[in-house]
Amino acid sequence: MRIETREVVIVGGGPAGAVAGMLLARAGHDVLLLERQALPRRKACGDCISAGSTRLFERLGLLPAILELQCARLRGWRIVAPDGSSFTATFDEIAAGNPQCGYALAVSRERLDAVLLDAAGASGVEIRPRTRVTHVTFDNGPMLRLHGSNAAVRARLVIGADGLRSVVARSLGAVRRRPRVRKLSLSTHAPAPRPTAGLGEMHLAPGACIGIAPVDAAGATYNVTLVVKSEDADVRSRRGSVDGHVAGRERAARLDGFVNEWRERFSRLRDAAPIRPLPGEEWMASGPFDVPVQRVAHDGIVLVGDAAGYFDPFTGQGIHQAVAGAELLAHAASGALRRPGPLHRERLAEWERAHASLALGMHRVQRLIDEVLARPALANAAIRALARSDAMRNALLGVTSDLRSPASLLHPHLAASTLHSLLRAS
Repeated sequence: MRIETREVVIVGGGPAGAVAGMLLARAGHDVLLLERQALPRRKACGDCISAGSTRLFERLGLLPAILELQCARLRGWRIVAPDGSSFTATFDEIAAGNPQCGYALAVSRERLDAVLLDAAGASGVEIRPRTRVTHVTFDNGPMLRLHGSNAAVRARLVIGADGLRSVVARSLGAVRRRPRVRKLSLSTHAPAPRPTAGLGEMHLAPGACIGIAPVDAAGATYNVTLVVKSEDADVRSRRGSVDGHVAGRERAARLDGFVNEWRERFSRLRDAAPIRPLPGEEWMASGPFDVPVQRVAHDGIVLVGDAAGYFDPFTGQGIHQAVAGAELLAHAASGALRRPGPLHRERLAEWERAHASLALGMHRVQRLIDEVLARPALANAAIRALARSDAMRNALLGVTSDLRSPASLLHPHLAASTLHSLLRAS
């Protein structure tokens, strides 16, 4: 067997892998990135870059290249309850005069990922597409076996950035349990079902939600993402999960009908134009999302991004969690790599602490939102309450847009105001 030896090997070429690789290469480390798919590649995603992520990309020096993509600028979000009540929250209200916080962006993941991988390559990362890791073992250091070859790669540090169905996490036995919240998303690019005036929209119905947002500056192309219970959509694989395009013309036509049947259940979309993918586009499926991970650091191996655990697609914060996590990981990993000897888990504890600080509060907020949305009457009351309260509305948008800490939602005055407003709305 032919064995290649590298300092750092990253599995996965999404935002987490690309940014972690870029930062480690900038710090002088030898980095190899393995991506199982051909590049560029499509990805099931809501395509939104939160206002906080815009600020983060600016700090990393990546924002100018992203803005050259002529992506859409979103000035806020409109949330529509099952009963049709709604509220609109804009970033200007919470930006405190900072122009980099005054908007979010939306652009296809295919184009965003290409920019991030280009930046990684320009920083010195070696990128190998069409290279699939089958499993990871630990024998005097981590070893990655590659599909279709009698070859392996040994590294001082392996970074698993390979998403919800992470081969690295599975090889470690790191996934804690099977998903309990079984949701599935269907995403495509389509003409606007209805004009949104520079806003992203999220519409709620019992058992489902649908997000709509422009993804180009001209407003000609919209991302449409429907999230439903897994059992309600016939796109599951034998393994119970799915990620990628929905194959077959007949099946795609059935999904057109399925999505538009759901569209008519959303109170303010019943009279909207039917949703059909643009020419050359297709439905992309992903799910389930509830993937809890026991720990994110092991001897010589760490997990980041969706591979480090994910719960809820509603708040659309996957890109921010991935990139912010990659920045924290790169700092921790670089410090550990500069010391001689094997990278035992104890030497990677800084990343474990950083990840817990980044993820824990947001996961609690996401679970709370999920509990509210699962109860239509409570969702209706919550959205009516948010429509009346500037403080509550701005606090929620600030947290879900990655501009404020989740702890800001727990301020006693805000909590009391929230309870009072919910009781009035009910």
